[in-house]
Amino acid sequence: MKEYRVKGLSCGNCALAIENQLKRLEYGETAELHYNTGKLKLDPRISFAAVESILKADHAYIERGQESHHGHEDHAHSHGEHDHQHEHGDGHSHSHSHSHGHGLLGP
Repeated sequence: MKEYRVKGLSCGNCALAIENQLKRLEYGETAELHYNTGKLKLDPRISFAAVESILKADHAYIERGQESHHGHEDHAHSHGEHDHQHEHGDGHSHSHSHSHGHGLLGP
């Protein structure tokens, strides 16, 4: 299992929905996504592009350079502010506003 740090998760219910989608992917049966810690555990054979696509649908992303099986790479990047609304199957919906102020390097 590889471990990643996920940023931008909007809520616990959304994280659970993402985990369920990941589990439906080939090699995704053992996927685990923990909202409180932002930790994502995946089988290394899973399609990383599919994982990123599922995360992106909730405006979440894997923090680059944070894989636990390698050393940590430091780099700066910026994610713009965004708002989004979620509709849950039970008729429940909620809105979120996120600001990711990671900063930029250089001019």
